[in-house]
Amino acid sequence: SSGINAEWPLRPGRDAEKDFDKIAVTLRTLPRLLAEAKGSVDELALEITQIILSLSSEFYMEDFIECRKRILVNCAVVAPRTVADYLSYQFYEDNYTIGHRLDILDVIVQASRELSRIEVSPSEDQIEKTKMLSMKPWEIEVMERKKKKVPTATLR
Repeated sequence: SSGINAEWPLRPGRDAEKDFDKIAVTLRTLPRLLAEAKGSVDELALEITQIILSLSSEFYMEDFIECRKRILVNCAVVAPRTVADYLSYQFYEDNYTIGHRLDILDVIVQASRELSRIEVSPSEDQIEKTKMLSMKPWEIEVMERKKKKVPTATLR
């Protein structure tokens, strides 16, 4: 089942001149909506990528190219495996111009850059190992005993 309904202004077969305002608003809004997407949006991101990749400007819209590219990048960021696989496959298809192929490469590069900036919190083990580098041997021994709950010498 398709996630995009017949009312969507970017659907194939639309009347671009008649729907210009809807198309422009959709193109300008989609990047933000994709960036804020939560949960599994792989199928929707793939469907949007399929439509936007083949979309050409049938009217004058000043920021059309930037909006189109931002949407494709955001699709690749929210569903990297699905969209990157699709774009990689499409790169070799006969129905794309060199300009489309360059766009595909640029989208993959930009999405990779954005994804590589995602900060991952270090695990507790990594934090502990980092702390241990600055500890004295006896401090490490005490810490290890606390972990194992080995009783230290007791005074009687």
